Amino acid sequence: IHARDYGDPLRPDPARLIAFLERHGYRPVAIIPRLQ
Repeated sequence: IHARDYGDPLRPDPARLIAFLERHGYRPVAIIPRLQ
């Protein structure tokens, strides 16, 4: 995963990260608290 795929690496966008993972067939079982 590259930074451009989920936004600013210091302030990731959870929605973009989740969308990226789903688009590639991943289903996260939990969201890292740091992202919320």
